[in-house]
Amino acid sequence: MGIKENIFDEAVYKRMSKSSVVKDWKTLKPYIMELRRINDNNDKLFCEFEWLANRWIKEDQAA
Repeated sequence: MGIKENIFDEAVYKRMSKSSVVKDWKTLKPYIMELRRINDNNDKLFCEFEWLANRWIKEDQAA
């Protein structure tokens, strides 16, 4: 959320954590989707995490 709100510098955070964020998202995505499903399809659960990981994954795919 800090990156979305421009509180944190995305470039700095990306250099520090990009590989971990992407790897963790790929690992945890099935679990998060199941949590959302059992919570009435609450797509707000971990939405910032998903947004950031997908943003960085798409950047890698476009490069």
